[in-house]
Amino acid sequence: MPNTEPATHNAVRAVDYVASLEHEVAQLRQQLAILSAQASDRLLRTPSGKEELFDSEARYRALIELSPQVVWMTDAQGNPTYTNRYWHELSGFTSKETSGTGWTSALHPEDSEAMFKGWMEAVAQGVPYETEARIRRENDGQYRWHLIRGAPVRNASGQIVKWIGNAVDIHDRKLSSAAIAEAEEQLRFTMEAAGVGSCSLYPILGKKGWSGPSFEMLGVPRDQEPNMDLFMSRIHPEDRQLLLDELQRLLDLKSPSEYEFDYRVVWPDGTIRWLLSKGKCFVTPTSSPEETRLNGIILDITERKLAEQERTMLNAAVQRSPDFIGITDLQGNILYLNHAGQRLVGLQDDAEARSKTVYDFMGPQSRAVLETQILPDVRAGRVWQGAA
Repeated sequence: MPNTEPATHNAVRAVDYVASLEHEVAQLRQQLAILSAQASDRLLRTPSGKEELFDSEARYRALIELSPQVVWMTDAQGNPTYTNRYWHELSGFTSKETSGTGWTSALHPEDSEAMFKGWMEAVAQGVPYETEARIRRENDGQYRWHLIRGAPVRNASGQIVKWIGNAVDIHDRKLSSAAIAEAEEQLRFTMEAAGVGSCSLYPILGKKGWSGPSFEMLGVPRDQEPNMDLFMSRIHPEDRQLLLDELQRLLDLKSPSEYEFDYRVVWPDGTIRWLLSKGKCFVTPTSSPEETRLNGIILDITERKLAEQERTMLNAAVQRSPDFIGITDLQGNILYLNHAGQRLVGLQDDAEARSKTVYDFMGPQSRAVLETQILPDVRAGRVWQGAA
């Protein structure tokens, strides 16, 4: 079976990194909202004196100049009027080069036209703007993905007097998201190729989901929505309560634990298949219904079960045979001896039989036949037949 662990491990690491980056983006968005609110407040309030106005303006400018992200402002028509130091260091553009539509030259050729069009539409409609685009970094020429947002600033009459926005570097997040998507696709392909289905169960919520080959294993069309009732309807009546009891046992443990159990499913046409569910139950004394879940895989083990049944039937037939039937290794150690054989040589059970060798029951003449005729033929892959 193909190894899926590297793909899964990479995906988990990427998810953790993306979560960290998204937290930073959320904080920066909050900063933008504060800046926008402060800008509006400044238009609505008249400081008591020139000194207070100067201090307020100085603090405001210092904050956005020191910001580790692009901060920009435009007039009501969307024309740049201010860009902070971070923009100039990132793009290498001067204020003059940024003015008008000059700023679009810093964008990736594939992004510039669509972004400019979207920005003009937002300005015309007076609605907040948000997009993702690549900005060229001057010091190495790399185009890096940024989350770009803009919000209108209105006066007391509700008219838009300017726009304020920022651009946050999300390049690493985008690459990590791509890595997650690639790892998930690789895992999906591997599981499909190996005939392994995935499944999830939220027992308190009564929700059940599955994907991939699980549909075929349950005899369900792929366009049918997975649900708990459908899943339970497929379980063989004799196995249904056993499955529910095992589920309750896992929940009663009140701690994360692994599970593995097999059961039969009945397809709509009456076909019976054996399935194996294996995975982990996530539950603690304080788990919420959304947190209490079982995640795992489903395997079709019908062929294995049939082989086991055939071996059981064959063993029963051998045990009932009146003939002496035994199996040994090439050193003469007894691996198996049926009941008739055990009675013939005076052994009590299988354990005692496995403690013996054929030499324990052979005289000199039989031992000579074994070593000179039987073993040479067996080692050569031939069938020996005769009296010993």
